[in-house]
Amino acid sequence: MQCHSCGTGGLNGKFCPECGTRLQTAQASSSTASRAPSGRLVTSQARVSGRVARGSSGVPGLTKPMTQRGQEIKSAMDALADEVYAPLHTTEQQHGELQNLQGRQGGPFSNRSAKYTRVSPSWATGPLDQEGNMYDVSDRNILCMDVLGDLCVAGGADHGLRVYDLRKRKETKNLYTKAYGHRDWVTACAFLEDGRVLSGAQDSKLCLWAKAGVRCTDLTGHTASISALKVNSNNIAVSCSYDRTLKLWDCNGGGQCVGTLTGHRQSVMEFLWEGSTIVSGDRSGEIRAWDAEAQTCLGVLKEGTSSRGQCSALGWYCQSDINIVMGGDQTGHLKTWDLRVGPKPSE
Repeated sequence: MQCHSCGTGGLNGKFCPECGTRLQTAQASSSTASRAPSGRLVTSQARVSGRVARGSSGVPGLTKPMTQRGQEIKSAMDALADEVYAPLHTTEQQHGELQNLQGRQGGPFSNRSAKYTRVSPSWATGPLDQEGNMYDVSDRNILCMDVLGDLCVAGGADHGLRVYDLRKRKETKNLYTKAYGHRDWVTACAFLEDGRVLSGAQDSKLCLWAKAGVRCTDLTGHTASISALKVNSNNIAVSCSYDRTLKLWDCNGGGQCVGTLTGHRQSVMEFLWEGSTIVSGDRSGEIRAWDAEAQTCLGVLKEGTSSRGQCSALGWYCQSDINIVMGGDQTGHLKTWDLRVGPKPSE
């Protein structure tokens, strides 16, 4: 068999070893479509054109524009994204709320993520109850949970959350009613210091649940699914979303949005919050550092590129004079940044 693209003859199999072109057989040429090794549907026209499109990483399906026209289109799309997702300015109302918050002691937007718990000496020989205790939370996936003292809250794909007393080993509250709660998968939840629960879901809203009863206040502002949320000891919360933003919320009282961090051009998947610094990663692989107090971007730690895949994990080693951020992507690479040196300034 001969390759119609490079002319190499005497070939067997489905692909040319020289140029990667799919070899045409009588059966294949009569068919209007077939499937490439990646599982993508490839038309006969695509087969005739030759190679399987590959990006710089060599992974099928991750393409880069190869022509001047393609580069022009990509540049125009990037410019449009910069215009659409340019940083927003704090409104006068939010500025006044921020000034009130700045007057609180301890830095309202500061967070210490590390929680230290004294471990009982009995754990040296193992738990008293070897079998443990099982809670029948739901017949659907459990997607998030948080613990405060003896209480644990868990949320999932059944649209609800349940609170359990771990010491008494019983359910104390079911946070879902027809009038209150989420209407889609619950993807994030956290306890406030006063025992209230804050939750986020794919319905794009956050629910601030009252400490007593099963009632909540809807915190709206995001326009897409909530990816993650965290709270600090001042009842300030940060959430990130598929709408490419992070939002800061004052949960003292009824809850209100006091700021929005914009700059990501893809869905924000995860973030870390240590002190007054926030580090967030998005679906393009871009990682940004933010000043939560000033609500400004400190810089871009890693530029997003489609060939590297989304930021899939973040880690922070912050101790004494060490301040190192780690980020992992879908290609299996782990990169570290020393924040004492400073990230690349944002554009």
